[in-house]
Amino acid sequence: MADKHPYMSGGGALVKAIQHLRRSLPTTIDAAVLKKIGLAPKNESYLINILQFIKVIKEDGTPTDEARSIFTQHD
Repeated sequence: MADKHPYMSGGGALVKAIQHLRRSLPTTIDAAVLKKIGLAPKNESYLINILQFIKVIKEDGTPTDEARSIFTQHD
């Protein structure tokens, strides 16, 4: 059975997160980091769940190897 995808009311925070991660990939992505960079105010847990679901971060908040490869490529 497939995992149920996480919910977020709008896609704007996810788009902003991806744009930010392309510019700068933190060593850990957690609620404190998202608050510090101003992403998903009061909805950090939703964004973290989505980033885990799409395999950008691991359960401990560290970026996956795939995420490092994708987000550290230059245009």
